[in-house]
Amino acid sequence: MLQERIDRVDSSVNSANLERLRLLESVAVHARDSIIITQAEPIDLPGPQIIYCNAAFTKATGYSAEEVVGLTPRLLQGPKTDPRLARAVAACARRVGANRDRNDQLSQGRQRILG
Repeated sequence: MLQERIDRVDSSVNSANLERLRLLESVAVHARDSIIITQAEPIDLPGPQIIYCNAAFTKATGYSAEEVVGLTPRLLQGPKTDPRLARAVAACARRVGANRDRNDQLSQGRQRILG
């Protein structure tokens, strides 16, 4: 009896998590903006690997998902990329920021480049 109740709770929790993941996937798939998702580490060379890109990214860059998954976003840097800008982006990705939550409590978190 107890195991049946536990199984029902596990099933509903897993179902809710699965639904949330499907919603997030739908947002990424249908977004008009380019989206890439990378591993969180390493920030330094060779850099984090791309694990996902959406159709808007492939349309904007000409790269297919198969070409970029497993590579680093640095593949988008070219000879005309301003090294100062690249360093600034890397510094921002490394910086740990002090943010406030809704209760005005400080929370530490890694700031990520989103745009």
